[in-house]
Amino acid sequence: MTKSKTGGIPPYLKKTAIAALAVLAVIFWVLLVPHRLGNTPTLVSIDRGMPAGKVAELLKKDGIIGDVFSFKLTRSLRKAKFKAGDYEFSPSMNNWKLVSMLASGKVKQYKITVPEGYSTKQIARLLAAQHVTSEAAFLKKCADTELVRKKKLEGNTFEGYLFPETYLFNVNMREEEIIGMMYANFKSVMEKNSVYKKCEAKKPGFYDVLKLASIIEKEAEKPSERALIAGVFMNRLKARMRLESCATVAFALGDRVKGKARLSLNDLEVESRYNTYKYYGLPPAPICNPGLPSILAALSPSETKFLFFVSKGDGTHEFSETLEQHNAAKAKFEK
Repeated sequence: MTKSKTGGIPPYLKKTAIAALAVLAVIFWVLLVPHRLGNTPTLVSIDRGMPAGKVAELLKKDGIIGDVFSFKLTRSLRKAKFKAGDYEFSPSMNNWKLVSMLASGKVKQYKITVPEGYSTKQIARLLAAQHVTSEAAFLKKCADTELVRKKKLEGNTFEGYLFPETYLFNVNMREEEIIGMMYANFKSVMEKNSVYKKCEAKKPGFYDVLKLASIIEKEAEKPSERALIAGVFMNRLKARMRLESCATVAFALGDRVKGKARLSLNDLEVESRYNTYKYYGLPPAPICNPGLPSILAALSPSETKFLFFVSKGDGTHEFSETLEQHNAAKAKFEK
């Protein structure tokens, strides 16, 4: 018997194998190999409705990708739809990771602290400065009567209901989402501290407590004086005296009060329902968004005989029981 002849790998198989390896190498390079060096992340803003081709050109211009074609090819293989927002891309990211990130909407989040006592207008400016939203759009949504009714709020706007806290926002968020997040936080804090229940059990009602708290927030520079200032205002309300709070007048004046250390006599004549030098009782709505300590102070004011207070200029106040004592304190500290 003769032995059968055995040969090597047929030439056509060799060519096929080489071609397959070449294709795999290209796919590996296109999908999985990062196209830039360095350690510094790059921030890129993708606008709403931006076509995929424009996104690719933008990333190429910023040095995020090596070429437009490979990126677009990766997007086609991934069948991805990009979402708008600010993205922070690291140099180690390949096309597949870039496309996946853009498709997932994992945008950069901005950590923003809303201070206690900020008005809605101040919050709008703060968010606009961080490019989270525009000032006008945010203020318009805060005064959206349909949204106010939807949340079942007292009052006509969200003034007072935007809880001061540190939040994580992104530029993808709609104004309604931002407001909803802040109001949900407000509601949660009120419920945890039984504020709603305590207001149901006695007067004043919750919205009046919120109004008073907003004034306390602006008037009390020292935390230790919050409850005492609350007691003074409650005494004045009970005695049918005007509150005469400079903070409410400053709110009525708005930007006209900027840069003023003290209000003038002319300022105190401004025609507004928020001018508690001219009108009795609490203002028609809160003048800012107070923190929990001021709300609790309004809910449980100190029992005191004081009816007046004047700033000493160091963050504290001189409290008086009589007008004569108050005038003497004003002469001493308002120089």
